[in-house]
Amino acid sequence: MEPRVTCVHAIGGVCHNAKLPRVQVTVQACATCPHYRGPSRGLGDTVATVTKAVGIRPCGGCQKRREALNAAFPKLTQVP
Repeated sequence: MEPRVTCVHAIGGVCHNAKLPRVQVTVQACATCPHYRGPSRGLGDTVATVTKAVGIRPCGGCQKRREALNAAFPKLTQVP
């Protein structure tokens, strides 16, 4: 079973972000989306949230760095 996507743009299994074409929502598609808005997927999302909160504007390499950090340090899920 594939994990549930929790991005605010995912409605009815389709991405409704106005900046993107309507694509089927999957964890893989959302993993690299620069417009993702949902729970943190890893360290990259946490860093992006903090830098935005303190007023640092994203640069061209920010999305690649965010993806790399999320892949290297994904959010840990709790063990039941």
